[in-house]
Amino acid sequence: MAKGGTWSGSYTVPGEATGYYSVLVNAHTHGPDGGPWLFDDVPREAWMFVSETDGQLTRHFEELLFPEGVRPEPGPATADGAGSPPRVQARHPDYVGWHPDSVYLQVLYYNDWRRGFLPAVGMELYGDEKGRGGPPRKLEVRVVPEDGIVSFRCPPWSGAGAARYLEGKGRVPETDYVRGRDEDVLDYWRASNLDCGRLKTVHVDHNWYLPWRHLDVGGERISKHFGHYRANPVNWNVDFSEDARAKYNWFTDKITLSPSYS
Repeated sequence: MAKGGTWSGSYTVPGEATGYYSVLVNAHTHGPDGGPWLFDDVPREAWMFVSETDGQLTRHFEELLFPEGVRPEPGPATADGAGSPPRVQARHPDYVGWHPDSVYLQVLYYNDWRRGFLPAVGMELYGDEKGRGGPPRKLEVRVVPEDGIVSFRCPPWSGAGAARYLEGKGRVPETDYVRGRDEDVLDYWRASNLDCGRLKTVHVDHNWYLPWRHLDVGGERISKHFGHYRANPVNWNVDFSEDARAKYNWFTDKITLSPSYS
């Protein structure tokens, strides 16, 4: 494929029982004559709704697709009121589609006992390539998509068994609706050559992630519904003390939440 060119293709997904499924596509391309890779591989998620007669592909999870009497959840179709089906996992960690030139991080937070761990959508992962064989090299910031999976180029071997490694943190960024935070959400992640071509799971602190996510999504919906936009993003904090209470300080325009409210 020449520089600046595009590529498109199709793949047939095997038949599944009636229900709503998460589909993950991992796309990559070679340089001329099997040479160096031109781009990092790119994982993308879509949702596949399968009915008795046909199907529909959507970019996001759409509850409105479910007919009356069917529980609007991922997985095989289940009658409303029945037990919840198991959540659909993106891929098994040893799935052969992960390319060996990249390290994949699945960024999750704990939601609750019903749904377990969910993708920490919107977070930013950043860091450096470190180790012997040269100075640290800053990595490109990755934003966690809806499938929760980001990829970084594998660290190279620098000779004589002296391997490089990737190390970084995670933050929630400032948006039009809510302030960001650089600390506390994901204190530390690390990947080495042993993680190349594999899916590695990292967990973020839900006590910090959930307030940010709820305030961001809620702010966007309120603004669009009422047509009113704040001059500045919402400022917020989480108070972990035993006597903590959710409160709002009108003077500093700041919301404080306790873990029980977050």
